[in-house]
Amino acid sequence: MFINRAITFILLSLLFWATFFLLPPICLSLLGIAIITLIITTEWPHFFNPRSFPFWVVGIPYLIFPLILLIILNHTPDARPLLLLGFITTISFDTVAYLVGSHIGIHKIAPNISAGKTWEGLVGGIIGTVLILTGYVQLCVQNLSLFFTLFFALAVCATAFFGDLFESWLKRRAGIKDSGTLLPGHGGFLDRTDSLLFMIVVVWAMYYLKQSFHL
Repeated sequence: MFINRAITFILLSLLFWATFFLLPPICLSLLGIAIITLIITTEWPHFFNPRSFPFWVVGIPYLIFPLILLIILNHTPDARPLLLLGFITTISFDTVAYLVGSHIGIHKIAPNISAGKTWEGLVGGIIGTVLILTGYVQLCVQNLSLFFTLFFALAVCATAFFGDLFESWLKRRAGIKDSGTLLPGHGGFLDRTDSLLFMIVVVWAMYYLKQSFHL
């Protein structure tokens, strides 16, 4: 299980980094459109009946709105570095929280929604992510203050956590373990993008906050 999860994570990471750094911005937007389309057509029906009102009432703000913001940020040159920072923060938080929680996690946060989430994993994920992001900004980014970096890290960690928890609630509500089976060791694409969907909205807000107050 762990090996499958690790291999899938590495392949997805390579796909993202290659798309972000080596290809024109339009390719990342098209990748986002393809993933959301796949989720809506193959995974979202596991949560809501496609003929029901909630299918679109929940799906539009949860799936389509973040996609639109992703495209806007991705095609705004001075917003792209912040978008990258959001991806780094979310991936770091998810990874560190999973590793800490799976090894020393004891105290459950919301056992009725997600049995795997622990306070130890949450705190470890936040501390690890703050250290990783601060080091990355100091080495690779020159125009971000320490205050903004810490604020950004905490905001994204919080929304990544609630994004993951929200999808766990949807799965518990639907009575399913994973949103799909296309990603070995991870489940479906929504299982891997749940945190990212919330993150994109926060990065969009943080970008305009930074522009307005010159942070």
